[in-house]
Amino acid sequence: MSSRRLPTRRRFYRHGAFSLLEIVLALCIYSIAILGLAQCLLGALRASADNAQRTRIRLAMQNHLAEVRPFALEAQSRLLASDIPGVTFTREIRPFPIRNGKGHLINGLMAVRITATWDTDFGPTSDFAEIYLPASPPGAPKLPH
Repeated sequence: MSSRRLPTRRRFYRHGAFSLLEIVLALCIYSIAILGLAQCLLGALRASADNAQRTRIRLAMQNHLAEVRPFALEAQSRLLASDIPGVTFTREIRPFPIRNGKGHLINGLMAVRITATWDTDFGPTSDFAEIYLPASPPGAPKLPH
């Protein structure tokens, strides 16, 4: 008898092709990468919207400060009208005593502060703008605000 080898079973897949498991794994990795990219884009959109909101608020605060007339100031605090939904503006006028280089107290200045308060995704937020103006001289007529 001759010692002949029996043929072994051959596997019927080619080494150049991908199996279904490899394709599913690649699609999972691709999906995770796309979801991460979408989260980054969403964060960038939120940051851009927040920046635009802050710019509108700062412009509104500057407009409120521009409406303040010097020499017609009295200490007060009041709520201001807001044309930006969800934003509250408050104007506070208070005396601002300051000392000169020799340490002498200088009276006659008023601090005008506009404070804006609004809600964000992270909770209540506020910002302010402040200017210093001369108070009305004694005996001068006061102009209406």
